[in-house]
Amino acid sequence: SVGRLAAGVAHDFNNILGAMVPSLEMMERRIENPKALRYLGTVKTGAERAAGLVRQLLAFSRAGEFEPRPMDLNAEVERALGLARPSLKGTELRWLPDDGLGPVRADPTQVQQVVLNLVLNAVDAMDSGGVLTVETFRSPDARAAVLAVQDTGPGVPEDLAERIFDPFFTTKEPGKGTGLGLAIVYGIAERHGGAVRLVSPPGGGARFEVTFPFAEGAAPEAAAEGEPPAGAGDILVVDDDPVVLATLARVLRDAGYRVRAARSAEEALRVVERGDRTFGAALVDVRMPGMDGVALAVKLRELDPGLPLRFISGYAENREEEIRKLGFPTPIRKPFQVRDLLALLQAIVRS
Repeated sequence: SVGRLAAGVAHDFNNILGAMVPSLEMMERRIENPKALRYLGTVKTGAERAAGLVRQLLAFSRAGEFEPRPMDLNAEVERALGLARPSLKGTELRWLPDDGLGPVRADPTQVQQVVLNLVLNAVDAMDSGGVLTVETFRSPDARAAVLAVQDTGPGVPEDLAERIFDPFFTTKEPGKGTGLGLAIVYGIAERHGGAVRLVSPPGGGARFEVTFPFAEGAAPEAAAEGEPPAGAGDILVVDDDPVVLATLARVLRDAGYRVRAARSAEEALRVVERGDRTFGAALVDVRMPGMDGVALAVKLRELDPGLPLRFISGYAENREEEIRKLGFPTPIRKPFQVRDLLALLQAIVRS
């Protein structure tokens, strides 16, 4: 099926990107030559676009991991606009956030996907440039936050408006569009208990409004900028992909951790059973040949009940519910940001 194919492709590509993105991030911190940094930035942007493409494939197949939580909608929109900025040449961006907006309950990755799809769709509609307006505000009934993306392009003909959210339907020239962008936005909005609608502004152009229900509770604070947090202690890292394993180990050692890397669940078990080291935390890949990461986590908990353990995954193969029922946190997605991983470890590593 398409979903199973997408899941397999996502796992393999996210493993590749899971090594690339952190390595590029660490290189950025060490290179001072401005010209080299520009080239590196181009490579990093390409890797981030590739990661976005994988998310898009998963979102369309509905195989993507869905992790809704209280979050700051404006912050995620700003992150997505940062990713889209290189594609906005010749376009005037007007970003109008409602600063008094409360947190919404949503999956941050999928919110970014919605923003990117709508923004890039709007830019494509304005061949010779124009004004792109992105705004957030409360819905009239005050039950949801609304994300609106409006362009000054030719608009959507009335006879096509009903088909605009159909999968593979596109008004672009052959080879210039997949017809998945708006279908994905529709699916994500529906999955969140919200909706998306097309509005035709009086002055022309097209305006898409997506609603996200408000959440109860506060949105988590974003990680502060600056140097990533330093660490100390022993970390067990388990991943069957040698490149990902080596990258993770290098990133953690550079941050000050002592790392024991294992290429299989069986090897990790032998290390822990020997008992010659006390680990402050364990990072375990979900999908591995032989004993998988979930089975390993259960055995590690029996051997060392107090060991903080987090899963890492290119694609968790819809095992999030099983993982939650076992009492483990949601897996960290590959590719991850170095800062986020180190901040998490600093919070969970036991002394």
